[in-house]
Amino acid sequence: YGHERFSLQQKLEQESQVEKTEANIITDDDERSLSNINSINSYPQPPETTNQQTIDSEFYPILALCFCVTLLSALDRVAMSIAILPISAEFGYSETIKGQISSAVSYGYGAAILPIGLAVSVTSARMLMMVGVFLWSTATLCTPIMAELSSGSILLPLLTIRALMGAAEAVVLPT
Repeated sequence: YGHERFSLQQKLEQESQVEKTEANIITDDDERSLSNINSINSYPQPPETTNQQTIDSEFYPILALCFCVTLLSALDRVAMSIAILPISAEFGYSETIKGQISSAVSYGYGAAILPIGLAVSVTSARMLMMVGVFLWSTATLCTPIMAELSSGSILLPLLTIRALMGAAEAVVLPT
């Protein structure tokens, strides 16, 4: 009886060793999985971040220029609503004509915003901004000249230059 009990105990221990060994057998797929896990864990972890983000000092001039361009764009849109009063007194514009002149910028802006947004994805944003600011500045400088050329009911030169100014200002937001 003791001998049978001892041999049964040895047999159970051997089976348990076989189960442990089978559980510890690692296949090639398991090796790859483990190496992937180890390689993922070996990457340096990013440092803990806070809610504060820093801006490199090289971007401050760019940030300042973008702020100035956006500020000038906003001031340009408001300037005509102030300048329209003396212009309408000088040329005798009605309320309807004043509304058309003020709306021309929005028409140009609305017509150009999508094409300029697409152009930003294809061309240089810097070049597009430079051309836009140049055209917008030129249109602003030509506004009084076009107001002089617009006589009576023929407002096409003034409306065209104002629409061109609005289209050129459309580079400010997509870029």
